[in-house]
Amino acid sequence: MKKYFIFAAVALVALCNVSCSSDDSEPAPYVPQQTVIPEPAAASAATAFAIPTASQPTATDGTNTTKLQQVDIAESGKTVVKVDFNGSAKYLTFDSKYSKEGNKEIYKLFKDNVQKGTIESTTAAATSRRSLNLGNLKITLIVEIPDANGNVTTANFGETTVSNATQIAQVAATTNTINICRTWTIEQMTLTLKDNKVSGKSKITDFTLTEKSGNLKPLADKAQDNNAGLTPDEYDELCKAILGVTLNKAGQLSIEYSTGLTDACLWSWGSSDQTSIELKSEKGEKFGNKFLNEKSRITVIFWPVSEGYPNGLAHFIITTTVDTANKNYDATIDFTVK
Repeated sequence: MKKYFIFAAVALVALCNVSCSSDDSEPAPYVPQQTVIPEPAAASAATAFAIPTASQPTATDGTNTTKLQQVDIAESGKTVVKVDFNGSAKYLTFDSKYSKEGNKEIYKLFKDNVQKGTIESTTAAATSRRSLNLGNLKITLIVEIPDANGNVTTANFGETTVSNATQIAQVAATTNTINICRTWTIEQMTLTLKDNKVSGKSKITDFTLTEKSGNLKPLADKAQDNNAGLTPDEYDELCKAILGVTLNKAGQLSIEYSTGLTDACLWSWGSSDQTSIELKSEKGEKFGNKFLNEKSRITVIFWPVSEGYPNGLAHFIITTTVDTANKNYDATIDFTVK
């Protein structure tokens, strides 16, 4: 089942393998090291920390228990909050705004233009944060957790001082790390399925489909129409839209969906020339998204402004083989992102 990751990988980060046509007039792929994308203004205030089990703030509504486990403040201004909700990990993505008031650093979290809480730190200047312990971090946070039926559980943590918070190591800030560590939005997705003609397994009809948005449902419908054999759960997993894909220097990749929840995993460079990234599950956890696994690899291609492409346009390409008891076909999703 995990080898279906490609379909959700679609959701994951970019899956664009097709936006480049074979027309000779189209420029060849650009060399990532030569691409220059300005570092987002929020990058200097980025940080990521985990809260030890004994110190995790807890909220309850009488039925559900929620523990705050980790906060990742991304370079692009997004903040991903990880909570333990009744014993299982949940992630939520917020828009965040950084400000400094005296000796306090404050992160205000928003979702759908509604303020949900603040993260306030009395540590030193943001530029020095990576070398500091964040044990005096103050959190005032309200987390709303939706379920598959649209019902919302509200966890109000009130104001809590998080003791012994542990900063997560930052990835070396090379040029490409800065370029890729941001929130990417989906411009276009292209899905290609190709049957491997394995005896005794389902025979799909080869196809390529392009969707000019982050909406995954048309891709799921086309796959089913062409005998991809998705189970109801696999189909439902795809019937949502991707609002954004965030990578940060602490090594977390998160996918924010229209459902309100976020999928997250760890990422690292998969090649010395930084043209691909590899995915890993969080320690002691499985991938939140059923289509992702540790064999997932994403090719990263940047395109040059000098060749007429918009500044910041890139491709994230995922290719995998879906191989189960009754399926065997190659799937590639190419995300055009900016």
